[in-house]
Amino acid sequence: MILPPFQRQGHGAELLQTIYNQYLGDERVLDMTAEDPSDEFAALRDYVDARNCSRLSSYQPSVIRSGFTPELARQAQKELKLNKQQARRVYEILRLRATDRSNPLEYRNYRLDVKRRLNKPFQKQQSEIKKLQQVLDPDELAATIASTGLEERHQKLNSLYELTEQSYLRTAEKVATV
Repeated sequence: MILPPFQRQGHGAELLQTIYNQYLGDERVLDMTAEDPSDEFAALRDYVDARNCSRLSSYQPSVIRSGFTPELARQAQKELKLNKQQARRVYEILRLRATDRSNPLEYRNYRLDVKRRLNKPFQKQQSEIKKLQQVLDPDELAATIASTGLEERHQKLNSLYELTEQSYLRTAEKVATV
């Protein structure tokens, strides 16, 4: 914990990097996770992880423009002990940094890539609705489906994407200044 007068001075990033450095060489450690991190800690971790991954060969702009691959996750886990979910977040941050947002096609491809990941919980929900069809009567099922309409789902997805992109932009700008 960094006391308020000393926050926003890079101490948190240095502390987290020191902890990483301590465990990177330990073969018994497979990944480093934070259970239920605060938004501030998640942003700090994104920054440190993006800074570290930007030095890996598989996270270079020419490579990440091709999309997230199992190799990206493997190298991040092997070299930096990042779990697959965090490797994916860092990929999205660094890909946004490498994306020419003034190029409509390139920016659209980036947005679709992120939205596919963000849409997975909604797809799970659709699968659960199919299961509910077997056990609920039509009135109960209609009430359940009405609470999760397609338009509402699109709005939530777009809102979630906008928040995610704003967060990623802040992190990508910090990484670019290092």
